[in-house]
Amino acid sequence: MTVSTAINQNQSIGNGSVVDFTFQFPYQTTGQVKVFIDGAEQSTSNYTIAPASGQNGTVTFNSAPANAASITILRQTDYLQETDYQNNDALDAETLEGNFDKLT
Repeated sequence: MTVSTAINQNQSIGNGSVVDFTFQFPYQTTGQVKVFIDGAEQSTSNYTIAPASGQNGTVTFNSAPANAASITILRQTDYLQETDYQNNDALDAETLEGNFDKLT
């Protein structure tokens, strides 16, 4: 995957009945996506994210956010290098590109 956008968040307003909110930024795992309602981070037990990774996704709340509630969906990545490259070993292009994407 290449990173073709600098956008890392999406903001919406609740209306008391809509439970699905889409976002348009790349993420490698659902753990990189944080969800806030009126500035308070939500527990992952309050919503699901699909698909598990990709260029965009959908947050589905268990119950609809209140009317006029501010919903922020944000990508937050950790700063860990989890791939251990070995000397004189084949270098997989997809793994390397994924690590560069995470840095970006």
